[in-house]
Amino acid sequence: MDGDSLATVLRTFDRYEHNPAISAKASSLAFHMTINPGASEMMDDRTAMGLARDIMDGLGYSGQPFIVYRHDDTGREHYHVVSVRADKEGRIISNSHERRKLQSLMKELGPKYGFVTGKKELRGEISIETASIKRFDPGMEEHLGQIRDIFLASSRYCFTSRKQLEQMLSHYGVRLIYRNTPTGEQMMLQGLDRQGKPYGPVLKDRDLGIKILDTVEESLARGQKEHRMKHREKDRVKGTACSCLGYASSSLHFERMMEKKGITPIFSRDRSGQIMGVTFIDHLGKCIFKCSELGEGISAGMFREAENDGRWVMVASGNDKEHMAGGMKESIAEEQSSAILDNLDSNAKSTEKDIRKKRKRPKGIKM
Repeated sequence: MDGDSLATVLRTFDRYEHNPAISAKASSLAFHMTINPGASEMMDDRTAMGLARDIMDGLGYSGQPFIVYRHDDTGREHYHVVSVRADKEGRIISNSHERRKLQSLMKELGPKYGFVTGKKELRGEISIETASIKRFDPGMEEHLGQIRDIFLASSRYCFTSRKQLEQMLSHYGVRLIYRNTPTGEQMMLQGLDRQGKPYGPVLKDRDLGIKILDTVEESLARGQKEHRMKHREKDRVKGTACSCLGYASSSLHFERMMEKKGITPIFSRDRSGQIMGVTFIDHLGKCIFKCSELGEGISAGMFREAENDGRWVMVASGNDKEHMAGGMKESIAEEQSSAILDNLDSNAKSTEKDIRKKRKRPKGIKM
């Protein structure tokens, strides 16, 4: 459309709804489709819009006005796509075999968006590596859009402190800035390069079109209320972390193993490089936990001891021979652990099934 205001939406569709030459040709002009990401999927607004546009083009609705509306009334975010089945000249767009076309279309779009389609239905399964929040990339265009999407996606996670949100944002290349002003506290965002140094301008509310402080405070209040009820998510993260710790050959190896299970670990270190804390971002449950919030049986000290005792092989980047040897050792260990990952933590797998069973809305795309 020419804009995204309510007036523009109403004006655009009014041209179709109240045009006798068009409405007389079809009993229903409405086109409605829902995109329902699975429990393990990570879909941001930009991805949903891109997927919707590709589907519309593939089904013959190229050039048609359409709306993508994000909804979370079921407890899990999903998207509604609404359009009209007639073009501007009044020609009706055929909807015959639309479901079959959609199945074929999704197989083509799968590699692009990371979906895995089943034989009978769209399972909508996206691997965490493909679907996780993408880090801010200074080399790509739309810096403002990247930062805005990362912030909004991160703010939807369940967290109990600003520090946890800061860690997550920093991990994905965004800096959260606090500033006291005469009118009160102000929050701003800024991109970070690969070395973690500030990149680009500091962005305020008016730049991003969102109220940063209000969004953080609302998410924090929700997270503090819901966090104590996340027992299954905590058990899953703790069980997976303890299992992976027993097979990891380095902190990097541990991170890779955890990522494959949909969990991003972030290590906090002191100036000497000692591990002082670990934060876990659970993409399946959309939660952020620190070790002390996972209960007994896990602590930052476990990871610090593993590293200090030499169970994790830390390789100095300046020594090529050590680097190669360490890389080979880590590669071998990673190959050995790939099979183990599929079988570790049976409790974690049953927990994932329980979570999925509780979701009432079907996954995939429905028309």
